[in-house]
Amino acid sequence: MKKVLSGLLSAAVFAGCIGAMPAVVPAAETGDAWRFDFGPVGQTTESGYYSVTPETEYNSNEEDGLRFGLYGQNENDYKLKNHEDGVTAKKGQYYTYTAAGSGSEASDDRIGIGELPEGQIDGLYPIRFSMAAENNGYYSVKVYVTTLDESQPAESVNVYSERRHPIVTDKTIAAGETELVEFTATVQSVLVKDRAAGGTITYDDDKLNVMVVGENAAISSIEVEKIEPATTIWCYDDSTGCDYPMVLPYFPLQNYGGTAQYLSKYLPKDVALVNQGDGGIAANAMSYFNLCKENIKAGDYIYLQYGHNHKNDGPAGYVQYLAEYYEWAHSKGAYMVYVGPIDRHNSSQYDSGTNTWSSTLSGFSKAARYYTELLICGGIDLAKEFAAKVKEEGGTSISDAVYEWADGKIAEGIT
Repeated sequence: MKKVLSGLLSAAVFAGCIGAMPAVVPAAETGDAWRFDFGPVGQTTESGYYSVTPETEYNSNEEDGLRFGLYGQNENDYKLKNHEDGVTAKKGQYYTYTAAGSGSEASDDRIGIGELPEGQIDGLYPIRFSMAAENNGYYSVKVYVTTLDESQPAESVNVYSERRHPIVTDKTIAAGETELVEFTATVQSVLVKDRAAGGTITYDDDKLNVMVVGENAAISSIEVEKIEPATTIWCYDDSTGCDYPMVLPYFPLQNYGGTAQYLSKYLPKDVALVNQGDGGIAANAMSYFNLCKENIKAGDYIYLQYGHNHKNDGPAGYVQYLAEYYEWAHSKGAYMVYVGPIDRHNSSQYDSGTNTWSSTLSGFSKAARYYTELLICGGIDLAKEFAAKVKEEGGTSISDAVYEWADGKIAEGIT
């Protein structure tokens, strides 16, 4: 059977299903492509496609030196860390896949979720596909999503990439129809808190992930092409913006996510998202920023959303770190976006006497707005002067006097 990409080096040899097996990923050329035909065991695979069946497990499957396959059906898959493909499972949680259809073309058959093994909790479970990929590689992905039972529609269909970044949510697919979902993804290292390790670890991502979940949802085929580095949104944020894994079984109200995690749903198909956020961090978390900042390039965007964890230094401390992000973006030809933190919603913020609600974090948005306007008017030197005046005053808030000084500089216009 012809393969779209040949001459790959051998990947790591399977040594037991203990979490995710690392893959030796050779550098592919721009334009190289991989195509996957999802169907039953023994299927007649369309020429140029790799076969994916319900028995194709990522940790034990390798063809032409390329590791690819499914997660979830092996009893040991609970050992996979949730930062690897965006799913968290407990010991004893697993499920099965089933195939439907037959034929020699990729569109003739499909894979969905099968009958749950005895003792498993009823509910929705995701189709989890991974392919070994190059760190800092960029990929154009096409996912053909269809209905497992062709006589019934697929309801509440969600398609995710990487660490559960949504591409499509709550989609209905008519009975027997197929929907093409397209997106761009990049495989990047991330820092994550690991309780077992007792601190923060670096996860050097080496695989591309696609996940589909929904009533009667199925995957017919997937096409992946390596592309030139695309425009990317680089997100730096705290627990209000970071990635959250899917808990099994899937339930929408439980499987929420951070604001940056869900940006992918609203991006054009040729723009990639990287979320470097984590819980409990603030604008001074430079280890998170430094990890992949060399990969930021002209035309990219740095999305910075902090505030909740500046408990000890407040907006006054927050502005002291903004220059480092801006100067790096400016040096790379990237755009800097300062985002105000999501506010708290506590009953103490509501005054029933005046029927008003007060913000607890608005000082961060105001500080970032003034910082940006000073950047526009006088460049980084003026913005740094603002931060220096704030620091000189001391305290955690920014005084009216400093803002009045800033108003005067802004009123002078661009210098």
